[in-house]
Amino acid sequence: MKCPKCGHEQSADIECESCGIIFEKFRKLQEKQLKLEQQRVTLESDLVSSGLQLPPRFFSFVAIAVVFIICAIGFRLTFKTSKSRNQDPSTIATGTIGVEPASIHEAEQTGISKQLNDYKNPHNKIEKSQLATVFIETPWGLGSGFFIDSDCRIITNRHVVDFDPEKIKELEYQVELLDKMIERDESAVIKAEKLLEQISDPNLRADMNHRLGIARQKIAGMKEQYHTLKKKLDQVKFGPASTVYEIYLYDESKYTVYQAEVSQLYDLALLRLDQENCPCLESRSTESLPVGLKVFTIGNPMGLSHTVTSGIISGERMHENIRYIQTDAPINPGNSGGPLIDEDGYVLGINTMVLDRAKGIGFALPIETALEEFGIKP
Repeated sequence: MKCPKCGHEQSADIECESCGIIFEKFRKLQEKQLKLEQQRVTLESDLVSSGLQLPPRFFSFVAIAVVFIICAIGFRLTFKTSKSRNQDPSTIATGTIGVEPASIHEAEQTGISKQLNDYKNPHNKIEKSQLATVFIETPWGLGSGFFIDSDCRIITNRHVVDFDPEKIKELEYQVELLDKMIERDESAVIKAEKLLEQISDPNLRADMNHRLGIARQKIAGMKEQYHTLKKKLDQVKFGPASTVYEIYLYDESKYTVYQAEVSQLYDLALLRLDQENCPCLESRSTESLPVGLKVFTIGNPMGLSHTVTSGIISGERMHENIRYIQTDAPINPGNSGGPLIDEDGYVLGINTMVLDRAKGIGFALPIETALEEFGIKP
């Protein structure tokens, strides 16, 4: 095939041997840029030149832009109420899940293990597995990971911790777009305020003041998003962002990791928290996984931390001599690097990718691949 960026001809269809881009990521980036350009054209045609009658689609676009920013740079969205110590276990997983999991390494109740168990008393094996799962945030994205041993080593995907230079262009465009939106709306508010001075009817003045208040709130929200995004962009461009990873545990405690060991063969990376006695997942062989086996994913899709979804094993596939576990359990943006576990809480694989433009087709690297790659004893 021919590389869409540099034109290099090759047979491999995953990564360019010349410029190093990942074809799938490059294609998605182009699609996002095209979509944003189309949205910008729509926005510019809809915004009025004066007054306060901003079209409803404008606020819809703001919502779309904010969601995109969250996905692209890892703006963290958490719901602490979903992590109540008295949470109903049925909201996490259904089915016959035992209370005493054999799959979670029972480290001595000190350090991080004690900290998390004091925060949350798990009702079942899946809830206990959540305690061993982490949220990983970088200035350019977000992802998931999990403790694989009590020494606090974390397995995740390489693409979660590796910086993609293409993200700079994407972030710059978002900053520029938000800046223009703020400028246009502030101009509209100023014109409306001048118009208000000419209105004597008290009811109409009250209505206009109400509309002005709503508009100012919207602008304030966009400014907050702009400053957050600009800060992230500056970190990526000018700071040591490529070596800073923020690790969030189940109790929302945050830790910083400055180094990551990345695999050159697989989409895998290894980090380590400078702490002791972390709760960790035990592995189970995937050599003969039965099709139809119920499995769960734990991760942070769209920034919703420690979300659990379920599905089944659909089979296994080979791609470029690499074995993958296929599952229909949802793997969404932010889930990358999280664990694929069975009903007993044993980790079977690392959630890695989905088949584009298809629902219910996801792939996980077998846990044995990661253990062997990083020299970790099961």
